[in-house]
Amino acid sequence: MLKNLEVKRFLSRVAGGYHALLSYVVPAYPTIDLRTATVTTKTSDYTVTDADLKTPTIFNNSGGNGTIVFTLPLVADSKGKIVRFHSLAAQTIRVDPQDGEAINYNGSATVTEDASMAGTIGNYMEVYCDGVQWIITRSSGVITKAASSSVSPSVSPSLSPSVSPSVSPSLSPSVSPSVSPSASPS
Repeated sequence: MLKNLEVKRFLSRVAGGYHALLSYVVPAYPTIDLRTATVTTKTSDYTVTDADLKTPTIFNNSGGNGTIVFTLPLVADSKGKIVRFHSLAAQTIRVDPQDGEAINYNGSATVTEDASMAGTIGNYMEVYCDGVQWIITRSSGVITKAASSSVSPSVSPSLSPSVSPSVSPSLSPSVSPSVSPSASPS
């Protein structure tokens, strides 16, 4: 009798790899049912609320004139929830976690990093909360992670340059011999 893994390998060879490919397409995380999701358009920065997460929601940026920042709710309050961001305008969509929380994308879950989606119409990212972190489970297009701009840097650059020379040139050279000749009788 063949074991389940052996059957999958056999079918994969017989079907030209189709079965193996199909097994990777099935999501490991829940996904939004596009037929029943609530679609909401935002043209300015928005904080996703718990009410938005009660039913799966797809946010889009139709009519937006610039980067739109979506701030996710607390992880502790969002376990098992899914939200999707879809680009319908050629503008960047940025998704920020709460302070001290992370968005995991391809295994990178650095705290205080946000996820940005390139401003190409048709791009999307789907985010799932497992109770510990937000995880980007599905995406299309270019997604990047970078340090959140909401975190203030510890050193701020000075806007008014000041010039203070540390060495002033000497106009009078001084010569001091280091070896003095001495005559010694032998």
